[in-house]
Amino acid sequence: MDVDQLKDVIVDALEERKGRDIVTLDVRGMSGVTDYMVVCSGTSSRHVKSLADNVWIEAKKHGATPLGM
Repeated sequence: MDVDQLKDVIVDALEERKGRDIVTLDVRGMSGVTDYMVVCSGTSSRHVKSLADNVWIEAKKHGATPLGM
């Protein structure tokens, strides 16, 4: 899976759980660690945990193993 497909999987996972204010930042050339940063907010700590869990699950389904959460 290439990085653009992974970004789309992550954004879809956030939208599926009703993440708010989803922003994707292209940091290629600015960071040697990552190509994109995806930032969003939730309505409560429980909602944010649900968003993070769903991103983790969807990434693993598509063959990308997250390094940490």
